[in-house]
This record gives sequence, C-alpha cells and structure tokens, in this order.
Amino acid sequence: MEKFQALMEKTLVPFATKLSNNKVLKAISGGFGMLLPIIMVGAIASLLAGLSITPYQDFITANGLKTVFTYVTTYTTNMLSLYAAFAIGKCMAEQLDCEGQSSIIGIASLFVFLLLIPSGVASDGTAVANMIDMTYFGSAGLFSAMILGIVVPAIYAVFIKKNITIKMPDGVPPVRIQGFRRHHPRSVHHRPVRRHSSALRADALWLV
Repeated sequence: MEKFQALMEKTLVPFATKLSNNKVLKAISGGFGMLLPIIMVGAIASLLAGLSITPYQDFITANGLKTVFTYVTTYTTNMLSLYAAFAIGKCMAEQLDCEGQSSIIGIASLFVFLLLIPSGVASDGTAVANMIDMTYFGSAGLFSAMILGIVVPAIYAVFIKKNITIKMPDGVPPVRIQGFRRHHPRSVHHRPVRRHSSALRADALWLV
C-alpha cells in the first residue's frame, strides 16, 4: 500500500501541480468563484419556486411570490453565460498581467459574446427585427462564454504588450486620450523609438 501511495504521489502530484498553475484553469476557476453568489441566489430562488407542496404552491401563487422567484431565476441562472463571459475574461486578464485593464477586458469579452449571439430570429425561426435570442444567455452559451473569456484577453494582452494603441490627434482633450491609452504591465519591455526630444520627455513624465 505504501509503494502504491508513493507511486501515486510521484506521478499524480506533479501533474496536479501543473494543472493548478495553469493560467487558463485558474482563470476559469476564479471566474466561477466570482459567480458563486449569483449561482447560489438563482438556485435558492429556483428551489423556492419549484417546491412541490400543494398548499405552499397555492400560497406563493396567490401572493405573487412565484412570479418574483421566477424573475430572480431568469436574471441569475438563465443569464449565467453573460456573467461568466465577463468574470472569466477579467480573471484571465489578471493572469496575463493586465490587472490595470482587467475590467475593460472583461467587458470586451462580454461584448464579443453578445456579437456572436444570433439576432433577429425567434426560437421558431421567424425573422424579428431588433431581437436577441436569450437561449444562449443561460447554460446553452456557457461553453462559448468560457472560450471567449480565454481568447479575448489573450488577444488583448498581445495588443498591450506590442504597444498597439489608438493614436489621437493633438487637439483631442487629455480626458478623451486617457480612454484610449493602455496601461502596460511593468514586466513589458518597451522598444526604443526615434522621436523628438520633447515628445520623449513628455512620455517619460507620463510613464513615471
């Protein structure tokens, strides 16, 4: 038994350590950790709405509580993919040393997720203008939300590390320019670029 235990520790412990240090898995687990309150509230509301006791069901139906429980479930469990796209994207950005932009990257992941949802088509195939199918907001779109929560921050991190930014004209107010600047991680090495001395001094002051 001791030999078997030693063999398992020798083979499985290094593998488990590598898995625990994987950035993708850490981002997914951290994202779902952020969603734990939403999942718990949705589960409790679903339990209270579906408790199969006839007098209890008559009571909550007569008082309108069942409708409230249904609303809570709709905006928690049935929209879990929306929250997952943001939370996983935010945690993945933190794993990629982009803490300063993690919230923006999470919003970008959510934005891309919404773009990929088919719009203008109802569940029965009928064309409807200005409509988004909410089917993919729940568990049906959770896997896609997880993938986008990993891919979008990875692409965003490349843009940050390669110093690919939107350059604004000189006449734009500084407040507007700040919205387009990227806060680079401290570990990123900036390539020297030939520029005017005054511009270099301005950049040095901005980086400090």
